[in-house]
Amino acid sequence: MTEPSDSDDAGRASAEVELYEAAIALVAYAMPDILAGVAGTEPAEAIVDAALAACDEARLSLRTRLVCTLGAESADEDMRKLLGMLRTKLILHVNERRGLVPRPETVPGSWGACVKASAAALASQPGSVEELAGEAMRQCAANEASVREDLTRRRGAAVADQMMPLFSAAVRDMAMRIIRKTRESQ
Repeated sequence: MTEPSDSDDAGRASAEVELYEAAIALVAYAMPDILAGVAGTEPAEAIVDAALAACDEARLSLRTRLVCTLGAESADEDMRKLLGMLRTKLILHVNERRGLVPRPETVPGSWGACVKASAAALASQPGSVEELAGEAMRQCAANEASVREDLTRRRGAAVADQMMPLFSAAVRDMAMRIIRKTRESQ
């Protein structure tokens, strides 16, 4: 039996990252509808199901990635499992935002909470939105390093190297949105 080569590991990591990107895109497309429904009275399940159903293009992209990564023979079952997992997480997210269940502290969550608090505190300071978002990211660099360490431990260095720029961009975008929104409300 031969040992997997570094190129095999890199290929698997790249395919895994593409799968993550497609899943993240699906959630990103669904999230505005989900967040809009949080304040309403509809059950969390109905909100999430409607939001996911409205994301045909993102679901097709995710299925395509599954076929490319895992093969056509298992794509339907894998898609069902992945959508089920995403649905469960999104329903929990709605219920957490409604205050119905406590939010567990996670390594990525602590980074997000740090950047949110820093961005909100910095919003009234002079400087461009981009500069202030950069400062919020610098203030939370230890949290970001913890996320990288956790991801490296759980998924490997190759996945961490590919995923961290995506995570950092998303967290930076969140900081800029918070700064803009805070400034607009002042």
